[in-house]
Amino acid sequence: MVIIVLLVYSYRLDENEAADIAVQSVIDTKLTDLSRECILVLTEQKNYKQIIFELREKHDATCGGDPDVAPRIAFVVVNLYTHSINPL
Repeated sequence: MVIIVLLVYSYRLDENEAADIAVQSVIDTKLTDLSRECILVLTEQKNYKQIIFELREKHDATCGGDPDVAPRIAFVVVNLYTHSINPL
């Protein structure tokens, strides 16, 4: 009898890669029509397994809007191992 063991390694994202996934998720789901450059990414919480990001509108000369406000778009949880996303 032959037993084959298959080990599956899931690549662990770094914080920048996880932030890119969070931003792309709000663009893909049409939560905002802003361009990637006009989305501000704030890290709320992180641990070895996941990072919680707060995504806000960036208001500046390029993106327009009142620079004294940054309306929230969403909170997004990114699992660093499965690369999956969940809203908070």
